[in-house]
Amino acid sequence: MSLADFKAGLHAQFPEEFTLHREVALFLEPGIEAPRAPNPPLLLVIDMLFVQAYKAHLSTLVAAELGHTEDAATLCRRLLELGIVAGYIGLAQTEQLKRERARRYLADLWNDLPEQGRARLPENSRLQWEQTLAGVPRGAFPSFQKMFSEVGQLGTYREDYSLLSRIAHGASSDQLIAYGQNPVPVRAPWHIGPLLVFASRYYLGTAVVWNEHFRTFDQARLDQLVLKAAEWATKAAQEEENAG
Repeated sequence: MSLADFKAGLHAQFPEEFTLHREVALFLEPGIEAPRAPNPPLLLVIDMLFVQAYKAHLSTLVAAELGHTEDAATLCRRLLELGIVAGYIGLAQTEQLKRERARRYLADLWNDLPEQGRARLPENSRLQWEQTLAGVPRGAFPSFQKMFSEVGQLGTYREDYSLLSRIAHGASSDQLIAYGQNPVPVRAPWHIGPLLVFASRYYLGTAVVWNEHFRTFDQARLDQLVLKAAEWATKAAQEEENAG
């Protein structure tokens, strides 16, 4: 089967899932295209996470259309991580705590940037970073499990994150099915529909935090997409339970 035929078959098999992914991408695109003004650390961090989520969301589509399930799942895990970090920083209980966490995030980036990388920055920009981050303690954020717990998503950690991490680490049980065939398939439709939806759910999670600070998207439409993705996930879980 040609790649073009495989992709056409996927779109025919998962029309709702591809449509949702496209709707989310198109709705959030204006937030990416907008010019960036200098922002204080908190807004800068939220924007950094949002832009990374945008790229991962589109990359998931590419991996999905190739039938590379494990790679699509790994990108979904990245989207979930970005959303959790965004929530941990941008939805902290107090404004002071939000700012402290944002500065620590930036301090880690700055401290990890080699001297030759810093030298590529304009001098005024480099001095601004040094002044902004002076005295900020370097240290990793809590474990993802703790961050999931703080933002009230411990169930998501136990169900989604654990599974996606196993796949990312090469421990997908689907390998047993793949190696039961000869030749071993490198393109498969397994889980492609759910991965497209969950990629969109996690991207929307970051977008919700971003919109809380930038007020760019129509909130009613954003809420509608969040609900649509959640309803799909609930329906899929019920169908799987009934099938079992």
